[in-house]
Amino acid sequence: MEASVQQFSVDKKCLEIAKKEILLENDRLLQKVMSQDVLITLMHSMSLNNDSVNVIMQKRELCEKCLNLDDEISKSKQAYNGLLKKYSQLEKHCISLEVSMQLK
Repeated sequence: MEASVQQFSVDKKCLEIAKKEILLENDRLLQKVMSQDVLITLMHSMSLNNDSVNVIMQKRELCEKCLNLDDEISKSKQAYNGLLKKYSQLEKHCISLEVSMQLK
């Protein structure tokens, strides 16, 4: 009987030790998971930041293209107005030549 009590006491201590080892391993795994979670969150945040930087860069490029197109449109309008004036002058000159030819 005394041997059974001693064996029970030894078994109880072994179970307590195993329980402490499991709790320590559980804490270690929990810390590892939390560290990985923080790392994943950080990486996701950096990815979102990179995406927003890319969107800003694309927006800037599109704005520059729009400004360049506005400049080209403005130049085209000026060229059109210049050609229109020259055409008008040429038309007047042709009319003048016709009148002159008819008078002679």
